Parts: sequence; structure tokens; C-alpha cells
Amino acid sequence: MIDDETIHRYHEDGAVVLRGLLDASTIERLRDAVQTVLSSLSAHGNEYARPGEARFAQDMFMAQRPDAAGAAFRSLIHDSPLAEAAGRLMGARQVRFFYDQMFVKEPGSAAPTPWHQDLPHRPLRGEQICGLWCLLDPVDLDSGTVEYVRGSHRGGYWYRPQHFGGGSGYDGARGEPMPDIDATVAPADRLSWAMQPGDAIAFHGLVIHGARGNRSAQRRRSAMSLRWMGEDAVFDDRPGTYAFNTTGQVPGTALQGELYPRVWPRTSGRP
Repeated sequence: MIDDETIHRYHEDGAVVLRGLLDASTIERLRDAVQTVLSSLSAHGNEYARPGEARFAQDMFMAQRPDAAGAAFRSLIHDSPLAEAAGRLMGARQVRFFYDQMFVKEPGSAAPTPWHQDLPHRPLRGEQICGLWCLLDPVDLDSGTVEYVRGSHRGGYWYRPQHFGGGSGYDGARGEPMPDIDATVAPADRLSWAMQPGDAIAFHGLVIHGARGNRSAQRRRSAMSLRWMGEDAVFDDRPGTYAFNTTGQVPGTALQGELYPRVWPRTSGRP
């Protein structure tokens, strides 16, 4: 699955599709876990839909939950092919887990996912920072598949992070304002894929991406997005990023500890 052409496309385009990365039993277990999370979002969860609109919800750090849902997400991190896939695409010798995130757009949800880069939101710097957007439902442009601006991770731009809900910025965040992608980037320069449950998109931490609302009348769009770090990814204690737990971490070095375990190559047991 991770052949030379796939690796080349990841580095050249900033995003590449990986088919059939998760098996059916894993998908069913994650669907049950998502339902549990939706019924009790954590303090890191958000509801983005306006009153009267279909639901668009997200949550983070599900692997830290003490329930069966948390166990399902921990298994995804430690026992699935995701970490190895990210490592081979990045050209990393080892991979640490960064964090997990869940997005659910119910049928008819009008709320878009605004155009953004991931890395400006996160207290990291480095080239080997990879996301894997893993599908639990069939998805296409009509139901809100993510679109990526081809090659935008290579432009040297660092766009100022904005909160998804209201569009306000993070205090102290640096970077340029995000340009009007819809007006300036031709459809031919946007990457998107129709996908099936178990498929995933691997994407670079600086590639610009976003998604439309879910215009389908019947299909939910639920997905997991997991982020991974190679050996050149280090803690960047700059202002204007999301409040991760970085107690005791040393700026300029790799994130360490129970929350950021090394997951590939695998050892004889979990860290």
C-alpha cells in the first residue's frame, strides 16, 4: 500500500488517499465508540452547528477516556496499521502518537470546516508531522469529504489559526490571514476523494484543507483524524496554539511521556 509512488505523492501534493487501511471489525468498534462520545462530549468537544441546523460535532483526546470508547481509540493507536503508514510516508525512523480527534456531520449539516492548516494550531514544529483522516462512513463531495490544496504545504506560508466555530483567532497566534481559497484556487488544484469506510487520507501538517457541509439527506459523515510525529517533530512553546498538556516538556525536544508514546516500530508491549 505504501509504495514509492504513494510516498512521492504525499511529499509532492501534501495529501494522498490510502484504501482499505482499517478492517470491518475495527470500523464497527469505532462506530460504537463514536456514538458513546457523541452522547457525552468532553471539555474539549465542540458543537459547531447553529440553532436549528443538523449537528456538526467534534471531540479530542478520546484515547484518554476511561470507558470502552477510550479502549477502542487506544487500540486504534497501538494495534492498527496507522502509525506504520504515517511513518513510511514521512520517512521517519520512529513514530510517536500526538493526538486523536473525531468529527461528525449529520445529514443536512450546513456548517463547513473552514480552510486551515493544522500545524499553526499545534505546539509543534518539524517536517515529520502527519495526519490520517480515517472514514467510518462512505463520503464524497456531496456529504463533505475533505478537500486539500495541492502542494500548499511547500509554499513556506504559515497561516494564522482561527477557531472553527466563530472564526476568531487564538491570542498571540502568528501567521498571515488565510486567503479566500474558494475564490483563488481552481478546482483542478484541489484534491478530494470519494471514500469508503476503512479508507484514509494521509496529509502533511501544513497542507491547506477544508470541507463543505454534509448536503446528503441520509448519510452521516463520521471520521477520526489522528496525528503522528516523526523524530524531527519537537515541542514549540509559542503563543497562540491549542492548550495541549505539555507539563514538563522541554522546548526544542520531542514530546515525551504517556500521552505521546512511541508506537512504531512496535516494541514487545505497549509503552
